[in-house]
Amino acid sequence: MSTIQICQIKYKNLIVDIGLFPIVFIPVETTCKNGTCSGDLKTYHTPAFVRIYSSRGMLKASSYHKKCERCQYKYYFSYTQSKEGVKTFTHEALNSEFLLISSRTAFEWVYLRSTADIIENTGSSFTAISDSYESTFLEPLDEMRLEEGYFISRLLKLYSESCRPLQVRL
Repeated sequence: MSTIQICQIKYKNLIVDIGLFPIVFIPVETTCKNGTCSGDLKTYHTPAFVRIYSSRGMLKASSYHKKCERCQYKYYFSYTQSKEGVKTFTHEALNSEFLLISSRTAFEWVYLRSTADIIENTGSSFTAISDSYESTFLEPLDEMRLEEGYFISRLLKLYSESCRPLQVRL
């Protein structure tokens, strides 16, 4: 038996907690882009467990963030967050397969687009879509997170057309 097999058997429940997932979110920035700060970003090596809601069901991922020691801005995969808690999403978030809306929640863009179509064409509620997701995939989808994902994705698309970043205080 190899060492990794022993670790998986001995610490089976810990593998989920330490972020060993096939999808990993890491921000690409190396220096702070907050105004004229330009401070170096420190990577935090303890990942957060992320739930990705997708058209194939819930996926698991891990997410790392970086922090500017000078101005305290935090950098995540899809957004930055000021020390006051304001999240700034830029149009680059549209070019990924996933949209990370919090340190622990992400959505697949395909799923967000199909959800938007359902809401806008049929008038379905977030509760109905959340209930449908749970009955289809046997995984709960918090309707408040779905609502946040929907509005952030729609506003991000609108703001990107005017080349402005989207700032959100949740």
